[in-house]
Amino acid sequence: MLLVELDEDLRAWFGKGKKGGAGGGGWDRYDTKGNRVGKCGDGGGKGKPKCLSKSAAAKLRNADKDGDGKKDGKAGIARAVKRKMRKDPNKNRRGKAKNVKN
Repeated sequence: MLLVELDEDLRAWFGKGKKGGAGGGGWDRYDTKGNRVGKCGDGGGKGKPKCLSKSAAAKLRNADKDGDGKKDGKAGIARAVKRKMRKDPNKNRRGKAKNVKN
């Protein structure tokens, strides 16, 4: 059996790229209005974040869940954030993260 030591940093992986801007890479935190509020892992004490990759946010933004022929925009992301808050209402809960389907 071959043992290989890895030097990985999840904080660096989630937070890579520019700070909260549209041009940045990595994962971003979103609020209940569908606004980007910073990088994932930056919001200490502000409740449980909904973190999305750039591509996942784009899928939610470009979806047409209500069937009116228009893209959902920020409302699509806001729905996903609110769904997560319903599933994990205790912002001070400790332990494993609760993953909620987008």
